[in-house]
Amino acid sequence: SVPELLVEMNSKGLGLACVVSESGSFIGVFTDGDLRRLLTQCESPLGLTVQQAWESSRREDMATSAPLTVAAGSLAVEALSLMRDHRVTSLVIVDGDQKPRGIVRMVDLLREGIREPSS
Repeated sequence: SVPELLVEMNSKGLGLACVVSESGSFIGVFTDGDLRRLLTQCESPLGLTVQQAWESSRREDMATSAPLTVAAGSLAVEALSLMRDHRVTSLVIVDGDQKPRGIVRMVDLLREGIREPSS
């Protein structure tokens, strides 16, 4: 439910939460921005399921795009490069079955001294 989603987002302090299918496969990310759109576009958002809320809040340009992920075995520098290329600050880490296993944030990689190789 949306209230559970809000508790999850707030407790983790990441500003996002993973949206998964009934089988547990990753289908997308629900962000603080999605929440703002949902609250302005939906009459009673608290009665929606997480998937309904996520679908309702999608911007038109994002409706058909595949979610951006990084494989669990990827190097940190690969994740950093992917984030920079796509101008995002977080990536969902998925396993071979596309199930979310974690989230990696650019700020954490930079704090640990991860840098892309110089060209």
